[in-house]
Amino acid sequence: MNRNRIIGALVTATTLGTGVLAAPAQAAAVYHEIVARHSGKCVDVRGASRMDEADVLQYRCHGGDNQRWRLVNRGGGYYEIIADHSGKCLDVWGSSQADEADVRQYRCNGGANQRWRLAPRGGGYQEIIARHSGKCLDVWGSSQDDDADIQQYRCSGAANQQFRLR
Repeated sequence: MNRNRIIGALVTATTLGTGVLAAPAQAAAVYHEIVARHSGKCVDVRGASRMDEADVLQYRCHGGDNQRWRLVNRGGGYYEIIADHSGKCLDVWGSSQADEADVRQYRCNGGANQRWRLAPRGGGYQEIIARHSGKCLDVWGSSQDDDADIQQYRCSGAANQQFRLR
């Protein structure tokens, strides 16, 4: 009887030591393109930069990692929006409350200027609203051009403030 217990304990210890036991499955991260309603262009990190403070703009959708974003639920209806290529968060620069404040990528730090709420606007489009300011993600001047700046601006319901996750 004691011999069986010793053998069982050795088998268990060996199995644990070699990592043969299966770990629980983790859900795969889901990434989205964020597409502006007025232009059909994607929210993009300029030049696929991995640096803090890299500019965020709109650019023709090309499927690059710098145009794919993961939404991580942080409670209360707010999300961090994280770039696939860099692991950095969509960030209202300097926690500004102003209209036309620049949106950049920055290391995720839990700040309210990196938390966003999605507000449905019909047709599968959403306003993306900054927690700290209550202002909307916005394509500057309703531009249709590549490299048009992404900023925050008072929510108006305009098409340059509506985005589809695809």
